[in-house]
Formats: sequence, C-alpha cells, structure tokens
Amino acid sequence: MKVYVYCGIIKGLLRMFLCRYVKLILLILIISFYNYSLSSQTLPDSVTNGFVPLSVGNQWQYIQHESNDSNIEYYSLYFKSVSKDTLIENRRYYWYDNEWVRYNDSLNMLYINWGDSDRVFMNFILSPQDTLLQFTFNNHLYRNVRIVDDYDYLFNTNYYLKGYRYVDMPAWATIWEFYAENFGPASYSYSQSIGPNYNLNRDIIMSIQNDSTGNPIYYSEHYKPEFSITPILFIDTTFFKLDFFVNHEFSHFFPPGYPHQGINFIDSVWMQRYYSDGDSIINISNLLTYNNPSYANSAYQVNFQLDTSLMKNGYNFYYKFLAKDKGIIPEFTWSPDTGFYKCEWNFPNTISEIENKPTYTLNQNFPNPFNPITTIEYSIAEAGMTEIEIMDMLGRKLKTLVSEFKHGGKYQVSFDASTFSSGVYFYRIKSGEFVQIRKMVLLK
Repeated sequence: MKVYVYCGIIKGLLRMFLCRYVKLILLILIISFYNYSLSSQTLPDSVTNGFVPLSVGNQWQYIQHESNDSNIEYYSLYFKSVSKDTLIENRRYYWYDNEWVRYNDSLNMLYINWGDSDRVFMNFILSPQDTLLQFTFNNHLYRNVRIVDDYDYLFNTNYYLKGYRYVDMPAWATIWEFYAENFGPASYSYSQSIGPNYNLNRDIIMSIQNDSTGNPIYYSEHYKPEFSITPILFIDTTFFKLDFFVNHEFSHFFPPGYPHQGINFIDSVWMQRYYSDGDSIINISNLLTYNNPSYANSAYQVNFQLDTSLMKNGYNFYYKFLAKDKGIIPEFTWSPDTGFYKCEWNFPNTISEIENKPTYTLNQNFPNPFNPITTIEYSIAEAGMTEIEIMDMLGRKLKTLVSEFKHGGKYQVSFDASTFSSGVYFYRIKSGEFVQIRKMVLLK
C-alpha cells in the first residue's frame, strides 16, 4: 500500500515538473522568435532620413576646441564619415566612426555590430529624461545614459536635436552628444571637473550628404578666406617682397610664444603672375606663398627676383592671389576680385632722386633722458612689415609701439612711459632684414 502511495506522489511530481518545464521552453521559444523578428528587419541601401543618415560618401567636419586647468587651449579639425558598406546576414551595414553600424529607420535606432550581434547605441524614439543602456563606440562597454533633446539653428535651418547625457561619477565627467534630425551628428562635449580639469567641445561647420537618389547635398555657411593686402604698384629694386594676411572665420590664432595651439583654416595661397608690355604676354609659373608652419598665423609672404631687363624695356609685372580653405566643401577667394595687380618699374633717373631715396635708419630718441614722453624717428627703405618694440635690460619685450605694414619713407612715433619705472630701456626696430637697437634713459 505504501508503495502505491509513493508511486502516485512521484508521478504527480513528475507531471507537475514536466508541465512547468514545457511551459518554460515554449516561453523561451516565443521570446526568441519575437527578438529574431525585430532584428531581421532589413534596411535600404541608402538611408537619407532619421537622426543618422548613412550613405557611402557622407561626411561631417567639425572645429574641436580643448582646454585644461592650466588655461592652455588647443584647436583642431575633426571628421566623421561613411567610407564603405557591407552585407552581414543580408542586412546592410556602414563603416561609420570606426565601427560597422546600421540604422533602423522604422524603429529609429542606431546599432553597433560587435561580437556577431547588434548592440543598441542610440534609441531616438525614447523621450527626454528616459534612460538607455547604451553600448559604446570603440571601447565596447555598456553604460546608462539619459536621453536629452534641444533645438539649434544650423545652415539656415532650425533643427530638432536628440541625444544623450552621460555622467561618469568617479571621474566627475559629463558627456553630451546631439544628433540633428535628417542631418546627423551635430555636436559633442566632454567636461571633467575632478583631478586635471579638461574640456572638449566639437561643433559642426559643414557636411556633405547624399540624397535618396545618390546626389550630394552640401551644408555650409560659405565663409571665405579674407585678404588683407597692400599691393606693390611701383618698384625700384630687383626683389619683389610682399607681406600680407589671409584670415578666416574658422581660424584661431595665438601670439608667438604662448603655449596654446591654434589652427589656420587656410589650406594654401597661390600667386598667379606674368609680364606684359600691352602687346605680348610672358607667363611665369604659379608661386606658392610662404606661411610660417611653426605656429598658426595669418601672415603670408612672397619673395622672388624680378626680371628687371623686361621691366626696363616697357614690360609691367601683373599678379594676383588665390586662397583656398581647408573645408570639405572648399571656398576660394581671389585678390583682387577681378583682374590683376599691376606693378610698374620706378627706378630713379636722376642723381637728386637717388640722393633723396629713403634708407633704413633708427635715430636716437629725443629728448633723452626723458620723463615721461619721448619721440623716436626712423626711416624705411622698402615697403614691408615694420616693428618697433620697447625692451628691458634683459631683452624682454615690454611694449610694442609699431607693428604694421609700412611703405618706404620717414616716420616718427611717441613713447609714453608713464607706467614705467626710472631706468635704462632699449628700443628695437625690425623691418625686412634691417634690425637696430638703441638705448634710452627714463628719469622720474
């Protein structure tokens, strides 16, 4: 009797266990089938809407600005692009930001393909303040982020932005990244306030994206290079030396000697030139102008020898400049806008003209000693950048009196030393290859 009872109990337990086990297996199969159905949705070859348009050839260009707790600043260019695509299990993926990714347009989700499976980087359907378990680019880690949104005016269009905010508590660091609807990645910022303070900001400046038919759409504010130039119209020397400046909205410069790193957004400046006597033209090869590569600056120079035998026999020298910037949608500027600058030979023909020709000089200041104002006279033989600086006895620059382009001639400048202490000072002139230093005494 006891045996039958035990057998009945065992049979009942087995039936209950098997029933629950079968139900569990069925539930797992249903969930797996549902996930497979979601993940197997295919994408078109080119996605032209959503928050991350993916099409081979799409490019985004940014200005990146970094700073630290030493107040040292760094400017650089940063790029994102879609360089190639591929098929993985009959789904199209794009090589974007050094990862294979796909964007599901119906779900508004961006996936990173890693480890033979899709991981969610961004879910654009989520509402602001929702949380997302995000799989990150490059380091392939999961983290919790907060969904954020905003609006911004880019390229004459008001865009709706959506992105995420991530707070790394151990490092007290915050990351913000925004994507513009129907445009793509618009901005990125990183800020760390504990330990060595560090800030990074990345802002979009232009983009090239394909439309649904594969034709490129250009996004740009169309800022152009800007010349600041005083052309040489008459010359009486063999060498043609011209200093000028080319600026740009996206250029950022710092004075020499500062620890910062600026950026010159000008790619190149070429000089186009030829000789002509009105009847015939003698072309000369184009000349790449010189820009000091040791630090970012807007100063350019050309320096070459003219064919004076031509110019003495009725030929004039014609020239113009072409500046190109570093944009993925490059902008160009000519100087002059149309035509050419004309430079004529103007060598002195009489002894009187030769005797009156300016030379390089730096005269002694007067009065000397002085208190507190004195005058410095100087003369320039040839047009060029001219600088006059005040220095102490250790050669350290204290003040700049002159820093500009000067034509040949005589000049004077006043120095007000009201804020200086009594003592011996030096003043130095530099113009072309000419450099001279003189001493002066301030007595209060």
